[in-house]
Amino acid sequence: MCERVATHAPDAHGTKAQFTRLHDDKDTFTGAYGANLGIAARVREHRVWKEGRVKPRSVDGMEDVYDAFCTVNGGKPGRMDLVEWQRLCEDCRFFEPDKGRRFSPDQADAIFSKVCETQAKDCGYVDFRWLLDLSAEAKGVSYARLCKAVLRSGGPR
Repeated sequence: MCERVATHAPDAHGTKAQFTRLHDDKDTFTGAYGANLGIAARVREHRVWKEGRVKPRSVDGMEDVYDAFCTVNGGKPGRMDLVEWQRLCEDCRFFEPDKGRRFSPDQADAIFSKVCETQAKDCGYVDFRWLLDLSAEAKGVSYARLCKAVLRSGGPR
């Protein structure tokens, strides 16, 4: 009986659905779905450079300087993007030679990309401290000395 019904059923050819980013792009999945797809592993892999490093401490006045640079070009308070980070590096003279120690704009961009979370375009204050820590290392100075230089700059010009 089923065979007879199946032979008389209309011929159906479905259409293909359009691409839907939140459904079809697995990189946008979050929570349990993201974990099943390995997104959590990619985030852990991104943070592996922090292992064995001492978390940079907060220095009095640094959060005010951070907030000033975050909002200098109409940016969001508490969120620093790459343009604002580059501006801080320029205003604090990170790129100028300091007793033979050079720190290039390309290094600043690479450090920003390394510290920011996967797919993030900005960073908060804790990650800002990591930015300074890695920048101090690249410049060959201590974290405390670099923070003093930033504080001496007095914020955006």
